[in-house]
Amino acid sequence: MSVYLLHRFSRPGRVLRELDRLGEPPARYGWMRFLRAKLWLHLRRDYAVAEAEFARAARAAPGLMMARAYMAETSLCRGREARAWGVIDAAVARYGGRAGVEARAWRGAMRLWTGRYEEALADLTPTAAAGARFARAWRGGALAQLGRLEEAERELRASLLERRDDHEALVWHGEALRRLGRREEASRALEDALILHPRSPWALANRGLLRLELGRERHARADLEAMTSKDRKVFAKEAGGGSPREVFEAALRLARGVRRVDAYLRPLWDRE
Repeated sequence: MSVYLLHRFSRPGRVLRELDRLGEPPARYGWMRFLRAKLWLHLRRDYAVAEAEFARAARAAPGLMMARAYMAETSLCRGREARAWGVIDAAVARYGGRAGVEARAWRGAMRLWTGRYEEALADLTPTAAAGARFARAWRGGALAQLGRLEEAERELRASLLERRDDHEALVWHGEALRRLGRREEASRALEDALILHPRSPWALANRGLLRLELGRERHARADLEAMTSKDRKVFAKEAGGGSPREVFEAALRLARGVRRVDAYLRPLWDRE
């Protein structure tokens, strides 16, 4: 009960300490293994431990689709691509109903993040129509990366009507609007994204590019300085030094289809 209450009231660090104190949970407690795996991934970023715990959770609770989806995502972050795609493909094949729709949307997101935009769209078009959570935002991102900006903007606007505080959708929407030349709207979307995550490299890169388009170089440099030093170093290296514009463009090039700020997803774009 104490683990549940701590989780319910958003105390992840204490939840993980309590789980560590309790030791190995009974095999039948799949939800507890799943929670432990998520915390190892998000708080400690120990991908090997998290992946093993997700696998145990999936065995303990075969109906828990999310355990398999997270296991695939964790494998992808570890560079174990064949295993990642095998796990998520098996999940898509395994589950029917709502769980099957969500598993396919998750595969679409993984395809988006790894630059497989046409394949992502093949998963995300039917799952967005079926109401899968976040699928419309991911579909909008895939459309944007394929240059289908008007379609992307419409899909992302619709996604944000459902979930206004979705940072990922806000960044994609701001980016699509910027590329369409709709600068005032783009600025508002990116400002909203930065309220949620002030050091989001993807929101800052897009706002920096927007400010350069508006001739506001000093403000664009401020966006560059607002990034973490670690992010700035990675992007500058990709840009070969270069101007702020080149660094912002390098950031979005490295990101491919990632616009989330979860630290554990960093290996998908920081490949040093």
